[in-house]
Amino acid sequence: MSRRLQQTGTLLAVAALLAVVQTGCRREVGPEVLRQAWKNTSARRVDDALPLVKAYLSEHPEDAAAHYVLGQCYLHRPDVNTTLAKGEFETALHYFEKNRDLGIFAPEMTAALFQSALQRDMALALMRALYEGDGLGVPGPVMYPVLDQALQHVREGLRFDPTSGFLRDMEHSLEELRQGRPSPSPLPLPALKPGEITI
Repeated sequence: MSRRLQQTGTLLAVAALLAVVQTGCRREVGPEVLRQAWKNTSARRVDDALPLVKAYLSEHPEDAAAHYVLGQCYLHRPDVNTTLAKGEFETALHYFEKNRDLGIFAPEMTAALFQSALQRDMALALMRALYEGDGLGVPGPVMYPVLDQALQHVREGLRFDPTSGFLRDMEHSLEELRQGRPSPSPLPLPALKPGEITI
């Protein structure tokens, strides 16, 4: 073998080794990062949670719990984006139905309670949009399709957790709005059951 060919082979081997070493040195973003994001979100420090959950999702794009946490971040930011929040809750539901994995919420959370929470929070995102629309003077009939969709999510949530008083209150508020009665005041924070996730 010529010397030049040996040098080229050596360079290729070194380059391959460097690629392996660099890949091996890359730190994986594990579930502890998502747990911290959830703690921040639960404490209403969503600006601290956002970069963590996004980093986690960049490596775990099919994690239903991570999409749920990101949806919570969007829903509870000062510059709320109900469309992004609802989209993340829908994505979480999609991946949960596909993978049946509760991620960081297991084992404290049951599948039924997670699905109920997703439906509840999709309805909350829609309700928030309704209240904003009402405050801007959007006519009621224009908002009926959104109201009906929110009511559908609440009822689906009740199918998974029929004992949820918070979902019952949401259902009552939405039915009142559908009847043309004045917008109720914002809903109180839900009373938590063991294993139920909400902020």
